[in-house]
Amino acid sequence: MGTVDPLEELMDVLCARPPVLVGCIRRNVWVGWDEEKYWRMNALLHCIGQRCEVHYPLGSFTVWVRTNSEGAYDLLQIRGGRYKNYWEQDCNNIAALVNAYTDFDVIGTLLLHEFDNAIRVRYYACPANAQAVVNGLMEIYHSGTKESPVRITKDSQRGRIYCYRCPVRKRCEAKDIELGEILDWPHRGEYAEK
Repeated sequence: MGTVDPLEELMDVLCARPPVLVGCIRRNVWVGWDEEKYWRMNALLHCIGQRCEVHYPLGSFTVWVRTNSEGAYDLLQIRGGRYKNYWEQDCNNIAALVNAYTDFDVIGTLLLHEFDNAIRVRYYACPANAQAVVNGLMEIYHSGTKESPVRITKDSQRGRIYCYRCPVRKRCEAKDIELGEILDWPHRGEYAEK
């Protein structure tokens, strides 16, 4: 019988998958997620929270939760770099999914924001209309197909950041041209560099 490498075991714990419904659905469906990319950030979440696997109709995803001083649950998220306006929506969407598909009663999300060698904490209350949020996300997902999943708006803040380095950018652009969905393309060179 072989021995278990503690480092390898820890790396398995630190691998996490976000829900397909957060970010660009097209990218998430076509490529999946680079689970190893966020080990360092996930290690911090692992120190302060409990890792949970959430199973929902589209598969599963990983979150970290913690019990707050009142005994309720807070979701833990971490992001790095300059603050992005869409992070609050991401946190609310994930919290709504966790409430819909687990026994946790998440009341909010603690977002650890790492920037300029400092960590700031932002708090977002869980949306009161969590089931409506989940229904809306599922409706958006099901409005696409496996061959042509729904994508983010390319001239949005998220699109300008995500699309610039997207691993399926050429395939996505080819699908957009095929479907005639190019009105929201930023002018050449206007994608953000970070």
